[in-house]
Order: sequence, then C-alpha cells, then structure tokens
Amino acid sequence: MCQTCINCGKCQGEVRPMPPAGTCPMCGGANAADATRCAACGAPLPKPAGVRSN
Repeated sequence: MCQTCINCGKCQGEVRPMPPAGTCPMCGGANAADATRCAACGAPLPKPAGVRSN
C-alpha cells in the first residue's frame, strides 16, 4: 500500500516513500507545504512530520 492509500488499486501492495512536503503522492503535483489537498487532482496530502491530527 502507498502512504496515502485510498484503495485505488494502483500501488498493488508496494510501499512508496513519502514525497517531499507539498508534493502530491498521487499525481506528483507541486503544492504549498501547508496544503491539505492537491491543487491539481484534489487528493489528500500527507501531514508534514511532527503534525498531529486530533
């Protein structure tokens, strides 16, 4: 599974490394480091390291 798995079937079980902050793991689009969704495809972006969710 990829780090941001949404069960799309594209990753086929492999684990991909986390992309740099602001890079969309689904389409590779560049986004602001604090963005929560990709501006290009709308996929949720991973939270930066050290950021906790409530």
